[in-house]
Amino acid sequence: MCQSETLKQVFENAVEGLLYPSESDEPFEYVCLASEAEALNAARLLALLGLPSATPVEAQSLDDFFADLTEAQAWWGDKEKADAEKYQALRQLLQDRLELAWVFRVGEVEVEVYVLGRHGSDWVGVRTLSVET
Repeated sequence: MCQSETLKQVFENAVEGLLYPSESDEPFEYVCLASEAEALNAARLLALLGLPSATPVEAQSLDDFFADLTEAQAWWGDKEKADAEKYQALRQLLQDRLELAWVFRVGEVEVEVYVLGRHGSDWVGVRTLSVET
């Protein structure tokens, strides 16, 4: 289905200007995967994305994903602190608007990161790219 323009706008606003830190800092984008599946696991995600079943997938909790992005470091400046606040707001949005939210890291080297949860009959959230050589 993936027809909620309001939800899409809410997520797009939440990630506007936010870059995921890796070897290549990348922006986030809204994603919606139409699926009647009650739960999302690696095999279902790969099928929804049309990727081979042998593609590496690592799952992690929201807590694990957001830990390094939101826990203040002594060396952080104003930009890092502002980004941490945006990441905290994104995490809260995911928890408030979605059920069964989880993070899936798909692939190797150029890892697609999907932060997804259940909304109605769809799996929605955001995705980004993490370059890890």
